[in-house]
Amino acid sequence: MNADPVANILQHFPDARQTGPGKWQARCPAHDDKKPSLSIGRGEDARVLLYCQAGCATADVLRARGLTEKDLFPANGKPARKGSGRIVATYDYQDAAGTLLFQVVRLEPKSFLQRRPDGHGGWIWKLGETPRVLYRLPELLAADKNAWVFVVEGEKDADNLAALGLVVTTNPGGAGKWGKLTDDSALHGRRVCLIPDADKLGRKHVDDVAQRMHGKATEVRILDLQKASEGFKGKDATDWLDSRDSQTPEDLAAKLVRMADAAPVWTPSADALTAPEVIPDTTITLARFADVAASLPSVRWCWPGWLPYGLLTVLASAPGEGKSGLALEIGRRVLTGGNWPDGSPGPEAGPIIYLETEGAAAILADRVRDWGIPPERLHVFTVKDPTPGLATLLLDRAADWTIFEKAVLETGPALVIVDSLSGAHGADENSADLRGLLLQLARLTAASGAAFLVIHHLRKKSALEPDGVTLDRLRGSGVIAQLARIVWALDRPDLADERRRLVQVKNNLARFPAPLGLEIGENGVTFTTDAPSVPHVETVAERAALFLRDLLAGGQLPAAEVLKRAEVAGFGGWATRKAAKTLGIKLGKADAFQGPHYWTLPTWTPKEDH
Repeated sequence: MNADPVANILQHFPDARQTGPGKWQARCPAHDDKKPSLSIGRGEDARVLLYCQAGCATADVLRARGLTEKDLFPANGKPARKGSGRIVATYDYQDAAGTLLFQVVRLEPKSFLQRRPDGHGGWIWKLGETPRVLYRLPELLAADKNAWVFVVEGEKDADNLAALGLVVTTNPGGAGKWGKLTDDSALHGRRVCLIPDADKLGRKHVDDVAQRMHGKATEVRILDLQKASEGFKGKDATDWLDSRDSQTPEDLAAKLVRMADAAPVWTPSADALTAPEVIPDTTITLARFADVAASLPSVRWCWPGWLPYGLLTVLASAPGEGKSGLALEIGRRVLTGGNWPDGSPGPEAGPIIYLETEGAAAILADRVRDWGIPPERLHVFTVKDPTPGLATLLLDRAADWTIFEKAVLETGPALVIVDSLSGAHGADENSADLRGLLLQLARLTAASGAAFLVIHHLRKKSALEPDGVTLDRLRGSGVIAQLARIVWALDRPDLADERRRLVQVKNNLARFPAPLGLEIGENGVTFTTDAPSVPHVETVAERAALFLRDLLAGGQLPAAEVLKRAEVAGFGGWATRKAAKTLGIKLGKADAFQGPHYWTLPTWTPKEDH
């Protein structure tokens, strides 16, 4: 089997078009797909992520191309273990004491996987909850605290620079994954020199790392090897070393230290929302509420009871339930001023900003055309390099936040849609960094006066949780639920019904409105006030109660006979006795002192327990 299953799958979808890093869009072969609705992606463990927006089962999609589920995984689901991909290097990630936590495995053809020890001499090809630590952590902790720490992109570069006697580290996963680290405190109080790869992603990566290290490291500098070395056109630190193979390791190490000393010090861009506002003490006074009540703002509604201006609203659902389509329909009504799904008058028509971060530009373009969405006042972020398309902003990066903030404040939109929160930042969803980003969003929402609809994901429901959606199913940090004033949930409670249900699971501003039903089709979203609900499934106790009613309708019977007949009918003693209690069945003897016990239906109908 192909060591890179994504490359293998793409060969079977010649019309696939790349929409982002590790993301493609193609026509689904399992249905009459007039527009590309099949998403193809690369998972963290190198498996293929396959999803049809129209709802086709993955097995049907694979079968239509002569594939099986095994084709979604590297080497029969056990990457490189059976040699289908040749291992060319392994990189050990150790804790501070030198204990091996996990390895990054490099394969040929070039791809990367991660594995951790199983405790029995083998490997588990998934990191799970394993802490993500800095590469070469023990060496970093033991090094001179005054020496430069060079941070590069990738373990190969790190090892090559370390061979010169330099202090070097990197993070697992490559560019854009620094926020996944469990702990980067080994760099706090150190002199940090970041060496970016010479591409757009590499430069964005070091800018992100610099932001995170600012105020924690003693100093942060960025060493651009192409700018610092005349005539050098290579991509990374290894290319730089190869271009100077005639020099000794000592000379190369000294040269890099001199370039680090001369590199510019990184400073954050001015950002009023990122830096905490310092308010002079003289501006704070104590007043009677009656004296200021008239000047305080009241809640203004874009959609009464559902979508406020100037406050955060979150729309959450499981993957594939149609939250992006619903958000776009909300945007269409804002653009056109159309009435809301519950019949309330529509808002004053105004422009919207749509930040798309899921690599679904083709789907967005098709829906704008097919759903009759006015494109003139729909604003999106674009990029021209390397090819024209939609830009993905990481809002926890200062440069991207500045672009986003400026666009919102200068455009004056009626609505801003962030689709989705997980794609708009590089931080861990449970980290303090995410809290900082959400605080920035909340402040920008208030400053702009626009309605903000932020799309987010739900975690999987456990078997013990009740049907429906609860607030604690929001994925990641609890700060998401804290800062959002209203949280919508979109689910499909009855799998036999194509309709979705839109409900609110949090509302700090108004009474909870009635749920709405909706269907998402090729021509748009259709709403109904008759929302689908979870179908009732008759319990064993309920069936046992019906059995007892019929059995005892003709009069009393001995308890032993009732239990025996119930067992023959498939009801155990526990279910039968529970049903008897629910029905209020009386237990007694024909003779007060001797003879068998009898069960008798009451002459009245008891209330059922709830």
